[in-house]
Amino acid sequence: MLDTLKQTQTLKGIMGQYGVNTGLLVKAFADIKDEDVFRRPEGGNSLHWIAGHVTDSRMFLGELTGLGTKSSWGELFNSGCEIKAPDAYPPLGEVLSTWKDTGDKLMARFGEISDEELAESIEPDFPGQDKTVLGAIAFLSLHESYHVGQLAYIRRLFGYERLTG
Repeated sequence: MLDTLKQTQTLKGIMGQYGVNTGLLVKAFADIKDEDVFRRPEGGNSLHWIAGHVTDSRMFLGELTGLGTKSSWGELFNSGCEIKAPDAYPPLGEVLSTWKDTGDKLMARFGEISDEELAESIEPDFPGQDKTVLGAIAFLSLHESYHVGQLAYIRRLFGYERLTG
């Protein structure tokens, strides 16, 4: 187990990533036209599906850290799931508000979570991470950043301005 100072510093850095991701995902949709929300480049995932997927992951992390933020979207946003017609999905506004709300709750929770809670073992086996709550928080930060990068790339494919830089 990491000592208290090291865990606190590690979580502080990860919290910064969650904050950046929160803002970038919202910004990614600020100027998107309705006809592009469900557009799938080369048969890949739509901007909407990516946003729902990472929001669903945030709700899972909220559950894992004791917030009780269980998703009501079922398996719509699971990796590898069958893509449905647009009307099967929650409205984009609901996804974005849930993203921000869950992010706010997670940031507050990260500020109060104990070292003992961070060191608790968990069931999900995330790649390249330890099997603790802290390992899940770290991996899911990477997961979000990966998908925010996809949003930025798809925006450019569709002719929108860069998300950053």
